[in-house]
Amino acid sequence: MKLLFENWRNYLIKEEDSLDSDQVSKVVLFDENDKVLLLKSALGDFKGEWDLPGGHIHHDESHVKGLKREVNEETGLDIQNPVEVLKQGRIMLYRADLPDAEISLSNEHSDHELFSVSTILEKKFNTSDRFKKAVRKANEDRKSKAGKKG
Repeated sequence: MKLLFENWRNYLIKEEDSLDSDQVSKVVLFDENDKVLLLKSALGDFKGEWDLPGGHIHHDESHVKGLKREVNEETGLDIQNPVEVLKQGRIMLYRADLPDAEISLSNEHSDHELFSVSTILEKKFNTSDRFKKAVRKANEDRKSKAGKKG
């Protein structure tokens, strides 16, 4: 019986993994003080590095739908109106406003924190250069859109 349950568990895990495509959606979430939410990776090759919320989208999802699902799974947050800012290979990057809600992390991340854009862009800051580029671009895009409104 134990073997049956173990085989079923392995089957379900493989099925869940097969839903993921190689496409990734990530988001730069800004709070009302222009700070950006980052999550500290708890697993895999990037353990200990700061990460943008988001992840692999499923084969049957749009980038936005997958982004919203991933952010909710990782943080418990429901983001609204993500705006596309940059495409880097198979990664689509967005910006959005950080919802005013409590963050509840999944086991994929060990911590979360709000950082200023200038802190993230420092050379020694522990995140990938592609995420730094996304933060810079999202910040420029956000400021240019705000300037056009005012």
